Amino acid sequence: EVVVPDHASYFALSPDGQRLAYSLGSPGESQALWIMNLENTRTEQVATGRVGPFTWSIDGERLLYNVSTQQEHAQKPTPRGINHGYLATYSLTSNERRQITPEFKQVGVAVWSPDGQWVTFNATREQGENPEVFLMTSDGSALHPIGTEAGTSVPADWSHQSDSLLFTDTGTIGNEAGSGLWQHHMETGTNTLLAKGNIKAAAWSPEGKKIAFLQDNHLLILPGEGARALTVAEDVAEGDLTPSFQWLSATELAYLTTTGSIVRLANIE
Repeated sequence: EVVVPDHASYFALSPDGQRLAYSLGSPGESQALWIMNLENTRTEQVATGRVGPFTWSIDGERLLYNVSTQQEHAQKPTPRGINHGYLATYSLTSNERRQITPEFKQVGVAVWSPDGQWVTFNATREQGENPEVFLMTSDGSALHPIGTEAGTSVPADWSHQSDSLLFTDTGTIGNEAGSGLWQHHMETGTNTLLAKGNIKAAAWSPEGKKIAFLQDNHLLILPGEGARALTVAEDVAEGDLTPSFQWLSATELAYLTTTGSIVRLANIE
């Protein structure tokens, strides 16, 4: 059993299981970021102030976290992100702390690509604008949006090879208009519309050939490139912070129903 001080809010275990990152602070107040070595329970304070959600790099050598610059009457950081802030990293090797993005009006939770080379997140540049999906290298360079300025964009899931990213967008890209699920191709920098509609979440299957997505309480499967989406469930809950469904294997899914039951689907081809 690992015991941390009172008022811990978020925590994240490093990929190798050797370190625990966690934030401390009273609700609505500062959220300091700490790292505990689980072998000897030694702790180190990484950042102070209003620190929001954080995540480990794939190799466990860096911690990526949100920092709020709003001091007075600030909204408490939530699992969705922070208002008026930026993304920063802490290196366990060099003990260096770096701001790797400019300040945004709102910045969401960042996600590493499986190969550790890229980071994606959604953020709002100016007050009143819609959130966009941004992509950058893991050191903060090559920062650019991949969605639309007119629509609200949210990153959904990386492919296992890190060669494409799923995201949802309510705007217009090229000649395609309206809400939908999109695939961003890393090699070409282009986007492909996979499905239209009010889509809340999406995830690649473990073998990387199928995509499951949630649309209006319906769970659908895209069985392959250019294929038509198939509905496999019609009573799926809409998860608030995390998807309400999960791949168990290449042919199995589990999902949460609108009545609170957990259902397992098998033989998904």
